Amino acid sequence: MPKDSEAGVSRRGLFRLIAGRDPDPGPAQSEASAWREKGREAFGLRDFQTAADHFRAWLRHCPDDDDARLLLGRALYAMGRHVQALVEFDRVSRRHEAHTAGFFLCLCRLRLGKADKALDAFQAGAGLDPDMAEALAARIEAARGDPARAAEAADALEIALSRTMQARPETVPAMPRPGGGLT
Repeated sequence: MPKDSEAGVSRRGLFRLIAGRDPDPGPAQSEASAWREKGREAFGLRDFQTAADHFRAWLRHCPDDDDARLLLGRALYAMGRHVQALVEFDRVSRRHEAHTAGFFLCLCRLRLGKADKALDAFQAGAGLDPDMAEALAARIEAARGDPARAAEAADALEIALSRTMQARPETVPAMPRPGGGLT
């Protein structure tokens, strides 16, 4: 069942109706849009907890906004919440076959010691220089046989992503830096 029904009633509102109470009308569109913009602003200021809070509020209202979901994942990743970030990146990458979210999903899997699944996520990503992608794929493949090399592969992927995102002005600033923080 989608988040909102045809009549514009949320799941929570539907349960309130079943219980005999009036449904909660939810936020006004302008208020909900402000959450997304405040999340982007906080993300740009590197206030990742605030960004995550605003993006979560926005995504409750508009769950199909993959750009906001990707930024939520990046904020969670920057805070070291790799499992939560993995969930967000996975949601985006499932909807889009060749998306940058695949690289971030790969990062999370490497950080969580799941190098065996990281290469699949890496290959689902898009947008890296082919030579760079080949070198990174080799590092990730090596991490499959030696989990101790997973952090090294994740650091290299973070650097490659940072360079790629800096070259694309339409992306939001602040990329992961080696070791799990953000630059």
